[in-house]
Amino acid sequence: RPRQCLPRHKGEKGTNCAALPCYADDARSNERVVKQFFAERSIQASPNVVRLIASSFSGDRMNLMSDLEKIHLYIGERSAVTEQDCEKLLAEEKEVGVDELMDAIGTKNAPAATAALNFLNDKAVPHVSIVRAAVYHFLKLRKVKINVQNGSPIETEMTKEFIFFKRVEKFSRQIATSTVESLSECLVKLSDLEIGVKANSAN
Repeated sequence: RPRQCLPRHKGEKGTNCAALPCYADDARSNERVVKQFFAERSIQASPNVVRLIASSFSGDRMNLMSDLEKIHLYIGERSAVTEQDCEKLLAEEKEVGVDELMDAIGTKNAPAATAALNFLNDKAVPHVSIVRAAVYHFLKLRKVKINVQNGSPIETEMTKEFIFFKRVEKFSRQIATSTVESLSECLVKLSDLEIGVKANSAN
């Protein structure tokens, strides 16, 4: 019963304070933000484009505005934004977020892992996709670790695995601080986790 709430009552009746409504953004309010953003810049955006962008966020206005600015920069002088533009940029962001999460887990950086996971949750990346990305990452780590132990230069192995240059330092650190046995144990745990995530998704 909000009208009987004492702080609100004092705010409404007081002469030196006010009660302001605060609501989390939803898909509809996100659509209004997206439409206004493009209208103010004379950029054409179809209803499908607006829905695609708005549905990628859940109550985070700052992230939404940040991505709108990136889309604006990406299209340059063009007067319209397409679904392909949005899908490309949003997909790239998710991929970057997954890489950051994997490197944070691999280097045992809990705060960075939490931040990356929150980012992926905000982007509505399915949990099963995140777990599968972790499986792929640790399979790659184990493969490189085995080859390095057998005498192959780590630089050669990272080139074979197409490790992005910005990730080289963190990937190298993960190789240096892990063992084949520890990586194998991680893969067993990830396999169990994937089964559990799939079961929860089905319920």
